[in-house]
Amino acid sequence: KTLKTYENLFVDSDFYRVHQSYLVNLKHVKKYTKGKPPFIIISNDDKIRVSINKKSGLLERLNNLK
Repeated sequence: KTLKTYENLFVDSDFYRVHQSYLVNLKHVKKYTKGKPPFIIISNDDKIRVSINKKSGLLERLNNLK
């Protein structure tokens, strides 16, 4: 199955597609790092690139979680 399939399954959950290749659980985001490109650090200390097109949606979703 494609990542788009899973993105649609989790549309009403805490998962968000931050990049063409990454669908992340927002509850596991530890840190957002500004820059070109921006990154997030998740709970297992992996660094994941955030698409410029997804940046504003990600920040909005993270603010709504708190």
